[in-house]
This record gives sequence, C-alpha cells and structure tokens, in this order.
Amino acid sequence: MKVWEFDAAAKETLCRLCSAHPGTPFLTLGQTVFWDEPTKAFFAKMLEQCVPQAEFWHGIHDTDYFSRLPRPLSGPRPYAVIEHNDSSTRGLWVAMCEASQLFGAEVVPTRAKLRHYGINLKKALAAQSASLSLDEVTTAWGWKGIASTGERELVARDVAAADLVEELAALVQGAMARSVEVIVDSDTREEAGKRANELVKEVRRFVEEHPAASLPRLYQHMLSCLYELLLGETPQNLKVTSSSSLFRFNPETAGRKRFAPLGLFLNPETRYIARRAYDDAVIGSGIYVLEQFG
Repeated sequence: MKVWEFDAAAKETLCRLCSAHPGTPFLTLGQTVFWDEPTKAFFAKMLEQCVPQAEFWHGIHDTDYFSRLPRPLSGPRPYAVIEHNDSSTRGLWVAMCEASQLFGAEVVPTRAKLRHYGINLKKALAAQSASLSLDEVTTAWGWKGIASTGERELVARDVAAADLVEELAALVQGAMARSVEVIVDSDTREEAGKRANELVKEVRRFVEEHPAASLPRLYQHMLSCLYELLLGETPQNLKVTSSSSLFRFNPETAGRKRFAPLGLFLNPETRYIARRAYDDAVIGSGIYVLEQFG
C-alpha cells in the first residue's frame, strides 16, 4: 500500500479546518477534467488522511455556455479545435473543452501588448517568412480549445459527447504528446506516452458504449479514471456530481441549506443590502453584477 506524505503545514491547516467545521463536505467544480485534476486528487487523499469520513465532492460545472466565438466558425463539423489569438479568434470564449501542453497557457500576446513593448508588427511580419501571419504571432502558446461552429448558443450540459469525440480526442492527445516529448528520461517518457494513450482510448471507448451520453457525463466517468491513474485507487470519500444537479432549484429542492442565502436576496428587508454587497464584491473581476443577468 502506497504511503502518501504531504506538506506538514498544509495538512495541519486542513485538519484544523475539518475540526472547526465537523461534518462539512468539501466541493470543487471544474468545466473540464483535463486541467488541475492532480491537485484535486491529492487534496482528496490528504483530506482522507485528516478525516476519513469527510466527503469530497468533485462536480462538473455544466451550467455555463459552451465555447463560442463572437462570429460563428465555418466548418463541416459542429465543433472545431482552435487556437486563441488576437486576430481570427479574437474574443474567443472557451468553456468545457481546453487543454495545455506543459508550460502552455491561454495567455494571448495581444497586438496592444506587443506595441506597448515597442514591437512594430507590420515590420516584424514583413521581415519574416511570407507564411507567418498575425494569427501565429498573437497565438497563446501551447494552448488549444474546442468551440462550436454553429450560431446557436449551447449550455454545456446539452452538448452530446458523440458530436465532438473526435475533436476532444485530438485535443487531449495533442496536449499530452507535446508534454511527453520534453521528458528527458526515456523510460519515463515511454510510460507517460502509454498512460496518455490509455486516457484517449478510454474517452473513445466510453462514447462508443454510451452514444447518447452528454459531455458532462463523459467527464464524470473520466474523473474516476483519472483519480485511479493518479492515486492508484478511487478515494472512498470521493463523490462525483455536476453543477446542474447541485444547483437545481425547484419546489422540491428549495428547502436545502445550500439555498438559504438566496432568502437574503428575496426578502424585501435585506434585498438591497445583499444585492449591493454582491455587486461590490465582483466589481472589476469580470463577473457579472446582478443586473447584467437580466
């Protein structure tokens, strides 16, 4: 049995938090499962060591809009793997399907930023190969995402996994292959390549066996696979869910404790204060103030 050792200060902090709030479950939500899952997996294991009975809920955030561009893409398939740049894909909004190779990130070197640092783009492009484009110069290095090619806005939970399985497999395979390439040790590189291929095969296998499954349902399945891969087992405290399930609000669920804060926004005596506090908290963050939700 593998013995896990964690940073003593981090573990002490978590254990003290659990002692101060006994019985309180922990929740993490993510739009994809091919991102920071190693961090979440090791947190679940550390939590298991602190308080074995403490629940760790890992949910797929499937209530956001799926990736889209301000202008619809043209293509033969409903989805496409694209890069993010400050030209043809400017204004791209990506949710649910994105992946980075090692050291890659969705950080776009915008035209404004390049000019700020004294780069004359017109001269720079003219001095380079004729094939070099503004797209390439302003592309976020090492990052790609999947976006809808249609005009209709889609909520993530309504996206069928079968409709983009080819794009998803290519996205994950590409990011992992380019990450594996930089591993120096040949044995480690070979083993990492095998694990990457196994994950992609599992994506395809699940969709083939469950052709009607949604993308969030595929991700929920892959969570168990990833925890097994990272930890050698699925933690006993792991509970897999989704935001559409957690936040479903109707007469049957309205009495749940998670919705208690909503009363502050509905009660005439506290509504103004609650709305003001929320709006003040999100100003400048990019998150909508309440009025923007309509």
